[in-house]
Amino acid sequence: MQTAILFISFFVLLLLAVPIGYSIGIATLLALVFGGDSSIPLIMVAQKAVTGCDSFPLMAVSLSAGSVW
Repeated sequence: MQTAILFISFFVLLLLAVPIGYSIGIATLLALVFGGDSSIPLIMVAQKAVTGCDSFPLMAVSLSAGSVW
């Protein structure tokens, strides 16, 4: 059920011309909220997203890619 919600909402958002990054995030949240499996609290999703964006290697790659252009 979660997989169907994930892919259907992702492709609907893409057809509505929502940027792909937002489409992935919104589709994931919709699958977690409406998928029926409430074993993952939404606060944990937010914490993991912030922790993932706060890593130094991720920031270093984006900064070095900007200097190439």
